[in-house]
Amino acid sequence: MLRVKRARRTARGRNLGSAWTIASVPAAVDVVCLGARAALERRRLAAHCFAVDLLLREFLNNAIIHGHRSVRRRRVRAGMRITRKWIVLRIADRGAGFDWRARRREPPDATSPCGRGMAIGAAYAQQVQFSPRGNAVTLWIERQG
Repeated sequence: MLRVKRARRTARGRNLGSAWTIASVPAAVDVVCLGARAALERRRLAAHCFAVDLLLREFLNNAIIHGHRSVRRRRVRAGMRITRKWIVLRIADRGAGFDWRARRREPPDATSPCGRGMAIGAAYAQQVQFSPRGNAVTLWIERQG
């Protein structure tokens, strides 16, 4: 099951963002990415589609696979907010989390099928912030143009 929440708007009609709640299945990630792409294109921010898509796919799949162990009935929440300076992504699951502090110091293992999320976040977002438990991440991508 996929639920897509409507964008919230301010009194002046400005879009505060989009939010999605998805089942823990990889196929649901595509719907979120398509919705984010459409929102970026509407705002004439198509130049950011690759970075946003890559970050959403990486961190949503991490939430599904590692946070929820691919248990379909568990839900992952994702959100995107566009401000004058930033595109802000937030992904959260209800898993146990992980020790992001220790992982930040480790380089990714090129031979492992896992472990590249931190490097991808650092390469495509200007700021990456994890919740204390490590089951939610907020990524800031600076707008160009």
